[in-house]
Amino acid sequence: MAAILVISSERYSGKSSLVVGLALELRDRGFKIGYMKPVGAYPRKVGTDRVDEDAYFLSETLGLDDNLKDISPYFLTWDNMTRYMRKKPGNPQAKVKAAYERLVVGKDIMLIEGAQNFVHGRLLGLSSFEVAELLDAGVLLLDTFNEELTVDRLLSARDFFGKGFRAWCSTGCRSGGSSSPAAFLRGSWHPRGSGSLARYRQTTCSGL
Repeated sequence: MAAILVISSERYSGKSSLVVGLALELRDRGFKIGYMKPVGAYPRKVGTDRVDEDAYFLSETLGLDDNLKDISPYFLTWDNMTRYMRKKPGNPQAKVKAAYERLVVGKDIMLIEGAQNFVHGRLLGLSSFEVAELLDAGVLLLDTFNEELTVDRLLSARDFFGKGFRAWCSTGCRSGGSSSPAAFLRGSWHPRGSGSLARYRQTTCSGL
């Protein structure tokens, strides 16, 4: 059983949309797909439970019948963060691991949606790095292109997740390394000169 953790360097990067697309494509290829979002940010009430709204959307879109409390064990609002800073809840990693073990039953591939960025969830021991290690998951990074920041963010992610970091650039280049983690860039940019796009591609891929 394979597990893929989809993360981003900032919020609103399109992780949920990417997870939906991956899930539907993999399902069309005959795989049984599971989904989990260990740390959410925007809760909504579903029956008597409060779960992350992205997790609820994904669950409904993919027609999953798993327990929503397993799919979305934690969410970090300001109130929750203030409370957790005073007293950390039990053993969050153990709770996530137990929920994950229930969710993987009968699945071929688990898609795990990361929190707002690499470090969100660290308060609970559930940052993206910790979740990847806890659930033994490959890492797929979705980065929103920023001419000043993208190269630094990809290099930081490589260091954060290990020397096996592998990057696919939207300009078509690919760097070497193991098959995971990986990075995808999204968005558009306006080159400052005719050669800037080529320079960006060369710098990004040679640096990884």
